[in-house]
Amino acid sequence: MFPEPRFHPAIPAGTPPHSVRSGPTPARGRGDLPAGPPPGAVADIGFGTLGYRLLATREPLDEALIGDLVRVLTAA
Repeated sequence: MFPEPRFHPAIPAGTPPHSVRSGPTPARGRGDLPAGPPPGAVADIGFGTLGYRLLATREPLDEALIGDLVRVLTAA
């Protein structure tokens, strides 16, 4: 009924969407990544912000926005 989702070419075909949202969890558990918001929340915040900018406000996706996102998502 719905088309197959498309991901970045580095993500193997057939990867379930929930895997993309939870990808960093094993690395975080090993201590390879700092503690932070759950991966699903990071995806929601990032894609939500970008979608809002593109569809609602039509403001540019600029360095300031990316810096703001990085600061919010990496705040301890």
